[in-house]
Amino acid sequence: MSGTNPHSRPGVAGVAERGAAPLKFWILITLALVLLIYLAMGWSTLREVDRITEMAQSGYGSDAVTALVAFSISEDEPVDRRNQAVWAPGELRRKEALPGLRRLLAHSLEHPHEGLSERELKKAVGKIEGEGVDPYWIIKKIFGK
Repeated sequence: MSGTNPHSRPGVAGVAERGAAPLKFWILITLALVLLIYLAMGWSTLREVDRITEMAQSGYGSDAVTALVAFSISEDEPVDRRNQAVWAPGELRRKEALPGLRRLLAHSLEHPHEGLSERELKKAVGKIEGEGVDPYWIIKKIFGK
């Protein structure tokens, strides 16, 4: 009995090792699901931006930023869609939209009850100016946005 511990039970170490494998498996599955949800949300956001941009371009020209800003200014469009048109350049971090969005924000501050959401305008300007983190940067890299 040299070299063995008489008080140890055979197989106890093996049980602990086998218990760790399912835990690692579930951690990997959970991480994969979180990544999948993240990618799906990013893809959905970019699809919505594309939809709003296409709607704006159909009536206001082929340049995306110009069309979105013109769409958001138009009194002929419903307010909820105009607010979406404000949101889209912010999601894309399009710096060309800053002058138009800043004018809209100034107008919104002077006339708070005329429709456009001051909150959406501030968020869009902030996103373009680099405030906060862009949670969908990897999706934009993958899909070329």
